[in-house]
Parts: sequence; structure tokens; C-alpha cells
Amino acid sequence: MRRKWLARAVLILFLGACAVWYTNWQYPIRDDESAVQLGLNEWHRDTAATPEVFNVISTTQLGESSSHIILYETTSNVIGYARMIKGWNGQFKITESGWGQNVSYHGIQTNHGIYGMLIGTNPGLRLDHVTVESTDADFRFTSELPQEYVFLVYEKLPDSVNSAFPADFTFFDEAGEEIEPVLE
Repeated sequence: MRRKWLARAVLILFLGACAVWYTNWQYPIRDDESAVQLGLNEWHRDTAATPEVFNVISTTQLGESSSHIILYETTSNVIGYARMIKGWNGQFKITESGWGQNVSYHGIQTNHGIYGMLIGTNPGLRLDHVTVESTDADFRFTSELPQEYVFLVYEKLPDSVNSAFPADFTFFDEAGEEIEPVLE
């Protein structure tokens, strides 16, 4: 009888150690700037067809969710983003990334609902605020743009919304006049 309990205890300890190892393997990126930079470059080295180096601009948590967004710039001066998810070990893993257009809109499904996220550049800081509206009229939000060259704005969408797409966005200057983003 004593051997059965000992065997069960050893099995439970072994499974617990395996779970800790697996989580640390799945979520390897520590919560510091240099680890995020290294993790981003490793992610792209393993997944991208082009050899680029990625420089982290900022990292932002989406509300109270476990999702964080990394804004970065490529060596060819293109702005991109990567999504990291925080594991219960306090570390991160990257789940998606992309770069390309001057302004891009993304729907991010998190553990706290869907977020509409707009990433772009604001050359000359001419853009003041943006309105994002679902073409199905399920949601609409207006956000002020930070007075920085690269921006990220996001909004948690209503729980009744199942998808952040399709959506249109309109930019305005400080006077409230509609303005097209400057393409570089």
C-alpha cells in the first residue's frame, strides 16, 4: 500500500515537472526589452523568408488581456507588429506578426474579447485622430493618435461583435478635416 502511494507521488511530481518544463519551453521570452528583441528576431528568422533585422519600437498590453503588441521597424524602414501572449510562468511567446502597409487594421482575439487595432505612421504629425467603423455598423470608435511618428491605437469591441472585419477608417487633422494618410 505504501509503495502505491509513493509511486503515485513520484508520478505526480514527474508530471508536474514536465508541465513546468513544457510551459517554459512554450513561453520562453522574458519580460524585458533585450529578451523581447531577441525573441522577435528569432521568431522572424524561423518564420520569414527574407533575412531582416527587427528593431523594437514599443510594447503595449491590450487592456487587461494576456496579449501584448510589439511595434517594430525592419531594416528596410517598414513598420510592423507582433503579438505576444503571456503564459502563467510570466513569460511570453509570439503567435503572429506582420508588416507592410503605411497603415493597417487588425482584429485581435484575446482572452478578454476582440480588440480592433490600428497601426501606422504619421509623417509630419498631420493626423490628429481616427474613426474606425464597421461596415456592418456593429461597432464604431474614435481615438486620438499619439503625436509620434509610429502609432498604435486599439479599442475593445463590444462583446456582441464576432469579428473586427470589415472596417473602414477615416483620419482627421487637428481642425477636424478629413485627411488621407501620407504614403512614404
